[in-house]
Amino acid sequence: MRKSFQNGQLAIGLAVAFTSILTIFSFVFQSALTTNEKMKLQQTTDLAALRGAHVQRVNLDLIRQENEAIEQLFTFYSVLLKSSPCNLLIHPERHTMHTLGPAVARAITPIYAALRNFSSDEDLTDRAAFPNCDSICDRFDTAAHNLIAATYEYGLNQIPGARRLIYTLAGLLGEDIPTEFLAFGRSGFARNIQNRIETANDYAYARSLEIFFDMKNLPLGIRKKLGGDTGSYVSSSEIRWKYEQGEFAEDLAYLDVQQGQPLFYAGEEIALLDALGYGYPTSPPPTSQCYWGLPQSYRAINTKAKVVRVNDYPTSFFAATLYNPPYWNELYNPKLRNPNVQSEDFGQALSYQGDAAGESARLFAKERTPMMAYAFAKPYGGSFPTAATPFFSLLTRGSVGEEFEGAKLIGIADQEAMDGFDVSQLPMSVLIQGEYPVMNAEGNWTAMRFFREDFLH
Repeated sequence: MRKSFQNGQLAIGLAVAFTSILTIFSFVFQSALTTNEKMKLQQTTDLAALRGAHVQRVNLDLIRQENEAIEQLFTFYSVLLKSSPCNLLIHPERHTMHTLGPAVARAITPIYAALRNFSSDEDLTDRAAFPNCDSICDRFDTAAHNLIAATYEYGLNQIPGARRLIYTLAGLLGEDIPTEFLAFGRSGFARNIQNRIETANDYAYARSLEIFFDMKNLPLGIRKKLGGDTGSYVSSSEIRWKYEQGEFAEDLAYLDVQQGQPLFYAGEEIALLDALGYGYPTSPPPTSQCYWGLPQSYRAINTKAKVVRVNDYPTSFFAATLYNPPYWNELYNPKLRNPNVQSEDFGQALSYQGDAAGESARLFAKERTPMMAYAFAKPYGGSFPTAATPFFSLLTRGSVGEEFEGAKLIGIADQEAMDGFDVSQLPMSVLIQGEYPVMNAEGNWTAMRFFREDFLH
């Protein structure tokens, strides 16, 4: 009797021990799966943020190159504007006042046509309107300089009639012609830059989203859902199609938090093109001989130059991913089966009693833990284009910026630990900006930057 009682105690002890082991195993297994999914989600989100910041970096470097093209155009046309078209093309020293008028009239007609100016019917031989060689040549220089300035702004694509004047003057002055830039003009490059600034973040989001279309970058739950029990490989194009069709919209969402945000806030640099004015002496009648023109004045032409950053808005890429992992009991939870060899139900799935009556008893609980991963990245190693100081814009030029070296992760600093400020309570729109208005000890509002480079990564 005592031996039978001891055998019963042993059976109860083994049952309790086995149940405890199963419970611990279930907890450890589910915790491991959840931790692994969270790590995979964070790694993929980090990679997506780096991809987005890399696209930003490429666009910033392209903007730098286009601003360099604008600067080359500005320098090239500034040289032409300091020349005397009348000296170089008409040669006033070969004329008297009586022959200079017809010569200038012939040369100025195509310039007026290129400028769409209807003053080409003016009479340059009218002694009252044009009493000397200086007035005649000045009219020609002014028209030529206006055409040069217009071509700088709009390019030869918009003003094809300026080609002969531009190339002839550049050849006579021995200037290298930036042929690849002349067609677009400053405004053409400025439009390209503005378009990049407005669309770069949308393109960066599209490229970063491609990270999630690679099977190996997806969390295990999504891979299982895509490939079934076998976990077979699914192509990126098929994953993209399924994502766009919303087949796992409830499981994974990559947020476009940069939508509508510019790459940086920009403006056009104000500049002055200085045209050099010349004086053309005339000998007294009756010879009225014209002479070679000499510099005597400047005429400032208001214009614009580079597209530059107008504030310190931080260019960075913020990636945020929402993920609902699967119910692990559905993927890995084996059904519990009757272990009693003497029972008629031996090997059959056990069922719950009570509220869950009828459902198969499983080893793991029916649980899922929604996850969210954040990642910040930014271009580094370069600088943004800046404008010249307005007062000195005639003498100096702003900077096109330095080339960016790459992209790197940055972290959201734990301000709660550092300054007692809970960053987690900030809305997404504030996180994107990278700073938050706070009142300092003097009672003045200031911007608190709450992310620090390489703080978390």
